[in-house]
Amino acid sequence: MNFHAIKAIYRFEMARMFRTVVQSIVAPVLSTSLYFVIFGAAIGSRITEIERCRENGCNDTLHNGPNMRAISKRYMALMA
Repeated sequence: MNFHAIKAIYRFEMARMFRTVVQSIVAPVLSTSLYFVIFGAAIGSRITEIERCRENGCNDTLHNGPNMRAISKRYMALMA
């Protein structure tokens, strides 16, 4: 039996398994952490402005997106 070949295949497959673990666990954790850090720093200082806008009734613009989507869906249904 060729033990050198078995050892080489074993080492290759183990290295491939560890690469897969790094790609499937470490990479998403790193990207999520960077997302929180970057957008937390960018938006974190504006949280008081957003809360003040909600208290004053500025959030009417938040309803425009769903309204436009409903209108466009009705229009597309009429065109079909």
